Amino acid sequence: MDKQLVEDRLKMLVTLCDETEPDIPDDKGDLFSGMYMTAHEMLDRIEDRQFSWKGFEIQGIMEQANRIWKVRNKIKSGEWDGLEHTIMMHEIEDLIRKNQKIAAIKEYRKVVDCTLREAKDFVDSIQASLVGKLKH
Repeated sequence: MDKQLVEDRLKMLVTLCDETEPDIPDDKGDLFSGMYMTAHEMLDRIEDRQFSWKGFEIQGIMEQANRIWKVRNKIKSGEWDGLEHTIMMHEIEDLIRKNQKIAAIKEYRKVVDCTLREAKDFVDSIQASLVGKLKH
């Protein structure tokens, strides 16, 4: 695995997140979105070598980066409204914290035209991100 390639692509992701982060904090009082913080955290972990290149850890980082990349490109292209997306993400995170994963999947599908599998994979990645934040 080319470590420099992974780091360079995560830098691209962070730049995209910087460009697409809402200018105004949301109504829940958060200054930064979860995706924004996750992208920066992943880059920091890669730069500081705080992960294992072996096993599933780097694969998980790359998969999560891919999901964030797709969402942020939809915001950049105008396909998604940044505010609508931010609200959806907060609702999904709240539902996951309340152990209402099925409701979170339904919430995602209300906003995003996708298959049930894609919605489940997305919610699973958000859930893994939230669990990871609790461990750090």
